Amino acid sequence: MIPGYREFLRLLSLRRMVLAFAIFWPLIASAQSTPTSANKPASADGTPAASGASGNAAIETEMLSYEAMNTIAHEIALRLGGANPSGCGQKVLMQDSSTIAQITAFEAFDVTTGRLLNSYKRTGEGFVSGGTVTDTLSQATGILTAIRSTAAYTSQTFQPTAASMSNLMAAQLGKLSPSFSVYSTTNPGDLLAASKAISDRMSELDDAQATVTDATKRKDLDAQYTALKTQLAAASPDGTMLATIIKGQALVTALSGAYCVLNYSVDGAGGESRTAHPFFWEVLLPSPRPSYSGGAVVSFVYLTHDGKFLAGGDLRYMFGFSKLHGCKLTEPSNFGTKKEKCPEN
Repeated sequence: MIPGYREFLRLLSLRRMVLAFAIFWPLIASAQSTPTSANKPASADGTPAASGASGNAAIETEMLSYEAMNTIAHEIALRLGGANPSGCGQKVLMQDSSTIAQITAFEAFDVTTGRLLNSYKRTGEGFVSGGTVTDTLSQATGILTAIRSTAAYTSQTFQPTAASMSNLMAAQLGKLSPSFSVYSTTNPGDLLAASKAISDRMSELDDAQATVTDATKRKDLDAQYTALKTQLAAASPDGTMLATIIKGQALVTALSGAYCVLNYSVDGAGGESRTAHPFFWEVLLPSPRPSYSGGAVVSFVYLTHDGKFLAGGDLRYMFGFSKLHGCKLTEPSNFGTKKEKCPEN
């Protein structure tokens, strides 16, 4: 055999293997990479699908989605801080259908009990309650009934995504200098003081009722008072209408003076998980190599309490497929690109 011929054949065979590997490796890797959808859609008013609807979403995907929501909340807080006029008084109401129902319920309760209290006092002083007074009270009590029905229909219980976004916004706005005081259905203000104020109003009504000793004179008013108590015990998304009214009282008290309104909607949150099974890697070291993606889409509008536009927009944030090792990944977004590489091991 010619000297060096065996070595020549060995090198030729090695080159063929390298060439075949270079050609077929992308096809093998892509064919055996299986993406799994883990989208978690949300409705337009910020209320996402129930947690059971997320399918087989991996916890790593949810972690990335919530991290994206936190980054968006930080950006919204910065924009609110830059757009905040002196008329807002560093107070923000995160307004949704629940806070609207709570404030409206309290206002209706305040009107109803105020008129009822005044009527009891006038009857006790010798005035006879007329039909106009009782008709007005009937209408006010009817408002409470309508609020209860509307709230039960439009204000569903908060799902994790919406509640988390509310908490994230409150945390990010609290970090600004000067910080914002944030009020929402989950943070309406001083509930103990509000509960005492409602209790004091009911006690005042009981005392005024007791001053009218003639049951005939107070018959119509008693019927309205009984109807009011029935409505207070009726069910609502907060548990009872009384709980809804207490939250409304707390919100109205906290928002006295200047404040502004933030409306936001988590339009989408979720991602995918993907497990690659490269052929040659599996031969040498059989093991799954999962990677994850996650992101969120949030729209918001910031207004004065009388409806004047201050800021708004929609923000999208997405983590691409990568391994999750407890550190931040490359962070592309529509409001800038920030890169924080994982620390070297």
